[in-house]
Amino acid sequence: MKNRDQVSRSKFTLLFFILLSVTAILGYSGYSALKQELFAEQVLLNESKTEALAVRIDRWLSTRKTEISALANTPVIRAMDWEQSGPFLKAKHESYPWFYIFAQINPDGTYYNSKVDFAKGQNLSDRAHFKASIAGKVYASDPVVSRTLGTDIVAVTSPVFSSDSAGADIIGVFGGMIDTSTIVDELGRFENGEGSYAFAINSSGIAISHPDEARRGNINTKATSMLEDADTGLKESVRLMLTGESGWAKLRVDGVDSYVTFTPITEADWYLATVTNADFIDSQFVIVDYAGAIVAILIFLGFYMIWRSRKLEVQTLNQQREVFAEKSRAKSIFLASMSHELRTPLNAIIGYSQILIAGQRVDDETRKTLNLVLNSGRHLLMLINRVLDLSKIEAGKLELDERSVNPKSLFNELIQIFEIERAKYSVKLHSSVDPELPKAVRLDPDKLTQVVTNITVNAFKYGEGRDVRLDVQHDSGANALVIKVEDSGAGMTDEQVARLFMPFEQANNKSDGAGLGMAIVKELVGLMGGQLYVDSEPQQGTRVTLSLPYIPVEDDGLSLTDMSKLPSAIVGGLTPSVLVVDDNAQNRQFLADLLQPIGFVITEAADGLAAQSLLKQSRFDLIITDLVMPEVDGFELVSWIRNSLSDAQTPIIVASASAFYDDQIRSLSAGANQFMPKPVDPFELLGRVAKLLNFEFAEDESATDRANEANSVIDSVINWQEPTNQSLRRAMLDAANLGQMQKIEQLLESIQDEQRKAQWLKLVGDALDDHDDERIIEVLESVDA
Repeated sequence: MKNRDQVSRSKFTLLFFILLSVTAILGYSGYSALKQELFAEQVLLNESKTEALAVRIDRWLSTRKTEISALANTPVIRAMDWEQSGPFLKAKHESYPWFYIFAQINPDGTYYNSKVDFAKGQNLSDRAHFKASIAGKVYASDPVVSRTLGTDIVAVTSPVFSSDSAGADIIGVFGGMIDTSTIVDELGRFENGEGSYAFAINSSGIAISHPDEARRGNINTKATSMLEDADTGLKESVRLMLTGESGWAKLRVDGVDSYVTFTPITEADWYLATVTNADFIDSQFVIVDYAGAIVAILIFLGFYMIWRSRKLEVQTLNQQREVFAEKSRAKSIFLASMSHELRTPLNAIIGYSQILIAGQRVDDETRKTLNLVLNSGRHLLMLINRVLDLSKIEAGKLELDERSVNPKSLFNELIQIFEIERAKYSVKLHSSVDPELPKAVRLDPDKLTQVVTNITVNAFKYGEGRDVRLDVQHDSGANALVIKVEDSGAGMTDEQVARLFMPFEQANNKSDGAGLGMAIVKELVGLMGGQLYVDSEPQQGTRVTLSLPYIPVEDDGLSLTDMSKLPSAIVGGLTPSVLVVDDNAQNRQFLADLLQPIGFVITEAADGLAAQSLLKQSRFDLIITDLVMPEVDGFELVSWIRNSLSDAQTPIIVASASAFYDDQIRSLSAGANQFMPKPVDPFELLGRVAKLLNFEFAEDESATDRANEANSVIDSVINWQEPTNQSLRRAMLDAANLGQMQKIEQLLESIQDEQRKAQWLKLVGDALDDHDDERIIEVLESVDA
């Protein structure tokens, strides 16, 4: 039970751990997926903001390019005459305030602008924006230092064509200069949390705009490319920007973990990036983290409650089990006490009945009455054993007590009990016992008796007053006894058959009993390694077949149950001394009355202490002792004899009313030679004694002579020459050989002549009353017919 509980707890712990792990994995996976999705949304939002900023700058630059290109191809500018274009451009500053200088550049690089008119001594032919536009391109330059004003500017230039016609010549370059502060201001307006900013670089990695002015530069200065910046995070950002791709990366910039999102500016050879503090992005997930933590706590609290509930349940079950175990112990003590108290008087009832039946001074009517008492006592003993076996089954302690038995004698005794039982149900029993049954087999006779009795009594109950048949056969090939019980009653449905072996189940509520019999039968048959088959149909009766294996053994002479009379003496005139130890005077008296007439010298002791005193003074050939006694019990006495007595090898038979197999094992372990449960079978006891002391019993010759004399008288009366008597003799022999005792009764009842019937009853009546088919065969074969 404890092992099953440990396995159950281990399974629960494993399942609990698996469920907790799966829940944790799924929960974490869900949390991670949600957080990943939210992070992707934040990254997409960052990219959208960066793209939007780049689009604004691109649109602004594109608009400026369009404005410069439109002005460059007006008639005034195409004239390339500063006298005309100068006033025109100066007037345009009000319409285009973002251009603080307009310049008209001649093909040789000399130029005029709206601030100083002719830029004396200056030439722009080396500038990239002049080169790009004189080649026909509208161009926005990298930041440069204005040679007129000395400030950082971005030059937006356009070629000036001689006409609108295709293939017109480029006659000069027109440009507008924008202070870089305009772009810086635009980028400076980017905001995406505390510490965020935007910056732009040119194609060389020089910062066009950056919050750190020391990092800004232009193509005229020797500013260091940010590819060589001391900050590795910023340097990596610029490297990624110069690939011309859009994307993002988590980098440590200026000592702060940041998300850098980058994209190119298409209207100029520039690249834009935004830097957002990672804490700002990650803070968007705090609510998810809190929610995940709360869910995780709730899940773990739930599992804790389940675990706690299970633990409390286990504690409660353990407490209940302790209570149950205490009650079970109390029940076991009660059953042991009840068994002991009931078996003790049964020892005298059954024992004396057997002694008197086997004696020679009992008339036929008294013998019949004694047989009734004997069979009733055996029936009561069987009921006691049934209750005890149920208790053992519940405790899982039912064990086999296999020993050598004569199956033919066993079944003949059972049939006698069934003859009494059948009368309660007004049914007829037809029985047959295979004459080829072996003389001795090894099995548990008590369990076999209980199984066959339950099955047969069930047939009586549900047979509805009709005939019941019991057949005992022998399967020599399988070393098995095959018992078949068949009734002609109401039968059962398949559903009823399926519930037949369930405790407290009955086919119907019309019969008595608690419905435990067949549940016990199933357990017992399984314990003995047998097989049980039930074949039943409504209104067609029920057929139960039991196949029970046995261990074949040689007849060991431990049982004298084949004898019809007790022995009269011991061969050789021996008078063995026997010490009988029992605190019950009736039990001591029974053993004395059994053994003394045969020649044993009996000494009695009321308890183990008295037995020790006697054993110190005298030597005995045999000791028969009870177990439960005051002062010194049987276990202590056996152990003391084996360990302390000088004659430690004296044979010991324990005869106890204890019903528990453990007591048998314990007594044999202490040193006892044999264990016999009470009620003690006189014939079995004598067989064991003869085996232990190595002698043989002598039969009562006078009884044999009287039987022969009686047979000779009958022989002179029965006319064996009459064909009817010969035919009747042969029929009875056939029935006796098949163990069909009822058939013999029917044959006797069929005799019409009362005097002739009396003669036959005188011949076989006693053996018939004893259900002793072998005696009937012996008598019928001994007559001179």
